[in-house]
Amino acid sequence: MKNRFAFAALLVSPLFLTTVHALPSYEIQSLGSLNPSFVNSQANGINNLGQVVGSATNQDFLTEAFIWDSTNGMQGLGFLPDSTDSQASAINDNGEVVGRSMYSGFPGAGTPEHFIWDSTNGMNHLGRTDPMEEFAFANDINNSSQVVGTSVYTFPPSSIGAGGGNFPTTWNAGTGVERLPVFAAELGNGGGQAYGINEAGYTVGDVSDFGAPVPDPAGSFEAVIWDPSQNISALQNLFGTNQSSAVALNDGNQIVGWERNTNGVDRALFWENPTAVPVELGLFDPTDSFTRGNAINNDALIVGDILNSTLFPGFPPTTLATIWENNVAHYLGNLLADPQNWLALLSARDINEHGQIVGMGVKFGPQGAFEFEAFLLNPL
Repeated sequence: MKNRFAFAALLVSPLFLTTVHALPSYEIQSLGSLNPSFVNSQANGINNLGQVVGSATNQDFLTEAFIWDSTNGMQGLGFLPDSTDSQASAINDNGEVVGRSMYSGFPGAGTPEHFIWDSTNGMNHLGRTDPMEEFAFANDINNSSQVVGTSVYTFPPSSIGAGGGNFPTTWNAGTGVERLPVFAAELGNGGGQAYGINEAGYTVGDVSDFGAPVPDPAGSFEAVIWDPSQNISALQNLFGTNQSSAVALNDGNQIVGWERNTNGVDRALFWENPTAVPVELGLFDPTDSFTRGNAINNDALIVGDILNSTLFPGFPPTTLATIWENNVAHYLGNLLADPQNWLALLSARDINEHGQIVGMGVKFGPQGAFEFEAFLLNPL
């Protein structure tokens, strides 16, 4: 990990500040790992029952998707056939988990396939949009078991144009997996990706931006929303750089995402509704070089990450787990009632309707070694 060695000096320098905020304080809970002798885990999603999913190093030193709850602790979800690597992205209130499992056979070694898992049926492949599909990701699932994600083609069928690339997908048990529409000008130019879905079936993501009236340069993409009937609309941008993405939305269709600014730096954005001009989420410092919003709940609390070099002078730039309330950024490590042996909270990945937050941080292990571990924050 790029910042793995940035924490040696933390032995002699305090990491947690003493500023008082209006937000609640949090109790932090270590979620452990699938290999007690090598703790390495990351939490990616949490549902409203407090069940957490993510990935962890297992006893065979393979990356395996997990589910965690307060009764059973962390349990591995296994792999799809011919796979030796899996990661869970999201979980709904029915306990259904989606993610991807990396195929290890030949041909196609090293390519991910999307899955759905539940405690009754185990892990199952979501199917393909077309025989030419090479691999796929499942990114989110709502309580109606609608899944959104991405399929990838190198040589796509003629129905979606001559060019390869990513294409947004949706899945449900009735229709299986199918491609979400992109703008006509994007066909053959790389498609897009779907990242988040709410309970009404609105979906957000991005599509390659080669549209009229003025064709945009290669590599352009724009944040979009699909309504429950799969009609696509572009979201407004802030910087005009034609590089934006929407990654999550709540049930009020408030949206969080990001856009690359004119200096080439990614900035987290908030859209009050699908037609609104976005606002940039607050920073710790004007020199912050990267911000991303990862999730938003129905109280419009947003969690994500900020790459910062000023909060802890003398340390290399480090991503810090962040919560935004009313557009004000707060470092989550600074809101802990008791930091325990945690050195830094590096990423906040999801937040549920009870305000519980999951992510990944670094802490001291039993022998004093650094451990990168999944955490759960419970508001007090």
